[in-house]
Amino acid sequence: MSVSYPIISVIIPTLNEEKYIGRCLDSILGQTYGGELEIIIADGGSADKTTEIIIKYCNAHPNIRLIDNPKKYQAPGRNLAIKESTADLIAYIDAHSYADRDWLEQLYTAFAELDGRIEKLAGVGSVYFDASQTAFSTASDAALKSVLSGAGGGHFLNAGHISEVDNAYGCLYKKDVLNEAGLYNEALIAGEDMELNQRITSRFGYKLFVNPRAITYYYRPQTAGELIRQQFHYGFWRVKAMMISNIFRLKVFVPALLLVIVDFLCFFSMFSLPAFYALLFVLAVYAGAILSFSVGLSITKRVSLLRLLIIFPCIHFGYGAGVLAGLFKSR
Repeated sequence: MSVSYPIISVIIPTLNEEKYIGRCLDSILGQTYGGELEIIIADGGSADKTTEIIIKYCNAHPNIRLIDNPKKYQAPGRNLAIKESTADLIAYIDAHSYADRDWLEQLYTAFAELDGRIEKLAGVGSVYFDASQTAFSTASDAALKSVLSGAGGGHFLNAGHISEVDNAYGCLYKKDVLNEAGLYNEALIAGEDMELNQRITSRFGYKLFVNPRAITYYYRPQTAGELIRQQFHYGFWRVKAMMISNIFRLKVFVPALLLVIVDFLCFFSMFSLPAFYALLFVLAVYAGAILSFSVGLSITKRVSLLRLLIIFPCIHFGYGAGVLAGLFKSR
């Protein structure tokens, strides 16, 4: 019995991605999916060779289209690409990523199976792994997927089977659901995918799933400074996304609360001995938690203990500071 595969539109927003866009497109062009693919790239005015590279791919592959994104960022770029698409199914991937050869096949297989029994199915998402495979990136990948990261709700990354979630990356959606939900919120520079997914599931009552066999790869920061800046950016926009969606997650505020407590105790420890002892206690508990988790991860994930001891504070400081900045600027 032959299987009918519908056309899928793969949308990719780009902005100065000359180092990564080639591998991203090669991974999509090499998919094992049995149906037709329409690849739409929305470029936000790249100043490097990104568009030059994309045009070469467009000339060689008629199913690739390049469109302009005057608003520059991912959310408007994805919205423009969705509006330009001709398919009923939309998949997205970031230019900073690439996918396994069977990524779309895995997404569609799970989607088709679920669509037959789930009344309000929005789509199926992917998991992602570290693309760089450096000592620092593998350690940060392990840290960010652990409970101690405190940097948002990425539990779907640790899924072991197809399961229902309220957020996922690299999703295959029904286009009608995206349109009904109002597409991506263009006020968000980051966190727009999480906000959309939570709006779809919480406000519109649709079901979103993740298939851990649908695998993509993401290039993580390579230095402590890059990691802090990335996490600050994520924390700042996560707060904005939560305020827009009115869906709050307490664990998002834990790193920020830790920063507030430490700053408060640091100030008052200059005048109060009890505050000084309380500061030492908080720092000792924090250091103990970092050490115990780092030892466990270094053994189970075979990553550098020393790097984990650096990475966890970078995550917490960067994300917590970003959350506080987001709260302050929202007042």
